[in-house]
Amino acid sequence: MYRSQFRLPWALYETLKAAADKENRSLNREVVVRLQESFQPGAFDTLVRIEETQRHQTEALVAVISYLLEVDGVSLAIVRKKLLDSLPHATPFPPVP
Repeated sequence: MYRSQFRLPWALYETLKAAADKENRSLNREVVVRLQESFQPGAFDTLVRIEETQRHQTEALVAVISYLLEVDGVSLAIVRKKLLDSLPHATPFPPVP
């Protein structure tokens, strides 16, 4: 992955940061999504579907683990919170072909 550093007008930074926070993404992820969409129209929709699928799969995994912990009598609330808190909310994806 190419690493870079860009300078942005402060107002643009604030706008991007607010949009990233609203979508529960990192600032970097927000910039990447917006740039990809500008070069590949429709890419953003594909990325959203991928992120939603990943989130649903992770939630299903958490549910299975939670069930197994309940069966074993382990305190579930703390384990569930730790699992959900550790979910990657801004996982980078490779460009969609």
